[in-house]
This record gives sequence, C-alpha cells and structure tokens, in this order.
Amino acid sequence: MYWLLLSLLAMCGARQLRLSGALSGVVIDQSNAVVPDAAVEIKDAAKGTTQSAKTDSEGVYQFSFLRPSRYTLKVMHPGFQEERRSVTIQVGPPATVNVTLQVAKTSSEITVTDEAPIIQAETADSSTTMNQKQVSEVPNPGNDLTYIAQTAPGAVMNTDGGFGAKFSILGMPGFSYAFTVDGVSITNNYINNVRGGPLGLTLGANQTEEATVVTSTYSGQFGGAAGGNINYVTK
Repeated sequence: MYWLLLSLLAMCGARQLRLSGALSGVVIDQSNAVVPDAAVEIKDAAKGTTQSAKTDSEGVYQFSFLRPSRYTLKVMHPGFQEERRSVTIQVGPPATVNVTLQVAKTSSEITVTDEAPIIQAETADSSTTMNQKQVSEVPNPGNDLTYIAQTAPGAVMNTDGGFGAKFSILGMPGFSYAFTVDGVSITNNYINNVRGGPLGLTLGANQTEEATVVTSTYSGQFGGAAGGNINYVTK
C-alpha cells in the first residue's frame, strides 16, 4: 500500500510537470551588477491572475508550475525604472528572461507664471514690464529709478543733459514722459519730469514690485505724455 501511494504521487507530479512550464532569470543593473531584493511580478494575460517573487542575493528570480499562457513580467526596485516584458510560457523546459534595470531619471519641476503681455490686445499699447528681481538687478546709479526705462525696446540713454529724463524713447526728448506710482501721477508739471528732483528719489528700488514702460500707441489715460508712460507698482 505504501509503495502504491508513492507511485500515485510520483505519477501526479510527473503529470503536473508535463502540463506546466516555468520562468526564471537574473536581474542586473546597467553596470552588470546583480540586483538583489527586486520585486518581480508575472500576470497571466488570459486569466488576469498574478504571482509575485523577489530576487535572491544573486539577483535570481524563479516561478514554477505556470500554466501555458502569455504573461506580462514586471520588475521593480527603488532607484530604478520599472521594466516590463511580454513572455510566453509553454510546457517543457523553463523559459529564461534576464532583465536589465535602468537608473531612474531625476525629475524637475518647472513653474510657469503669468507675465504682463508686451502687446495689449484691447488697447494696442506696447509696453515692457520688469518684475521686482529685474528692478533690483538693473544698474541704478544714485537710486534713480528712471534708469529702468532704458531697458525697454526703443529706449536709449538721453545725452541732452538738463533736468529731463535720463532716457529717450523713439527719439522723443527728455520732457515727453509721464511718471506714475500705483496709477497716481508723480510727474512734475512745471518741467514735465519725475518729482523728487533730478535723481528721481520719489521711490526706492526696495519698495518697487514692478515697473511698466509704455512706449507707443498708448491710450488716452496717458494724455500729456507724448513720449510714453513709466508706471511703478509698490509692494
């Protein structure tokens, strides 16, 4: 009876081996070093069932008694990109699929912020806006904020001298501009320059959040400024 039982078990085991397959392989990295403790998963495409294993100290994984079918092999390990393979398991000798893991790519985040448009579609104003960082980095002798306007397209340094603006936009003289702070005029009506004297010390760079230079085709709100408008926004 004992020998009969052993014979039956051996026959069942042999039948199971003849009706199933197996899968094994080695997981390595790009330097050909083995990757131990990698998570390996196979999914039966027909039934949707999954089996999981881990690579040993030699980077080896193994799955036994797999029914003949098409499987998806997935290998994962922290610091590496996930790798997938399509594998067909057949009855007979085990299939071998070695996997090379690629180092995970570093990710970077890009923050996009809205900037004031150069062309205003509603009014056709042509303007240039500088933020607080740009204002602080523009060369500014004597803290003269009118120097900011020299960075606008079409503006050049004014070499006429006198008490006019230190810049000229599109060829207009130094007495052709309007200056505002938070929309309030700081223009000296007597000689049409910025209040605060020739250095324009009405507002310091540390108090400025942004500066906008309107150079052409500006709307009626900038009346009296044939050469343009320079508006400062405070923090």
